[in-house]
Amino acid sequence: MKNFGKTVFSFCVMLLMTHYSYSQEISLPYDYPVKPGTDEWKKLQNQDEMIEVCQIPETILKNLSTEALAKTCLNYPLYPQITAYNNVQSGFDKFANNFNGFAELINRSDAGLVLLQKYRSMDPSSYPREWSSVKKGQFIYEYLFIEMLLAQDKIIAKLSSDRKIELAKECLKKYEGKVIEKDLFGLVGLSHTSYVMLKTLNMEDDKDYKSLHGKDEKVKAFQETANVIDIETLSKIREVTMSYINKQ
Repeated sequence: MKNFGKTVFSFCVMLLMTHYSYSQEISLPYDYPVKPGTDEWKKLQNQDEMIEVCQIPETILKNLSTEALAKTCLNYPLYPQITAYNNVQSGFDKFANNFNGFAELINRSDAGLVLLQKYRSMDPSSYPREWSSVKKGQFIYEYLFIEMLLAQDKIIAKLSSDRKIELAKECLKKYEGKVIEKDLFGLVGLSHTSYVMLKTLNMEDDKDYKSLHGKDEKVKAFQETANVIDIETLSKIREVTMSYINKQ
């Protein structure tokens, strides 16, 4: 009888420890078990199977710190396919519907702050000039990924007004950095940064932004799609963003 009691007690302790371990915040990003380029990935038959193997187990998803979750989303194996859709925003929307990591991150109250902190640490000129074209392409995509996350309404809405101003300022810094590195980023990189600016001004309901948005059809279309636009329109968005910051 004593042995039975000890067994029950040990089992209960084990259950409690298991529950306790799952309830602890996870500070490291999720390591996707199947990655592009591996034999396992090559065996996947279609897009649905790729989406399925990339899902984060719920016991891990809910316990990832927001910083770890953000890194996990930025490493999403299918993220490079965002440019395969009719427009970049619809590509992101598709991902957000299909990947539980994006859905979770967008609903985190501190997601915007965590992404802003990560964005601040990035420097458009911080890449070795001897890198291969593949590595340079990956470097460009890093900016596309985080800027598309930062441009989402639900992310921006959770930032305070002061943080929105900080985001706009950071976008201007990135914009100028990309201008210097125009041979690498080109209009594509400038467009993605400008998209974050435009979405931020929209959320702040800025008067100059509303005037520009109401008169310029290119700006209206850009706000819906995030597709690449001409330098003249990008310059208008930059000027309106500078005006918004100077008024604060």
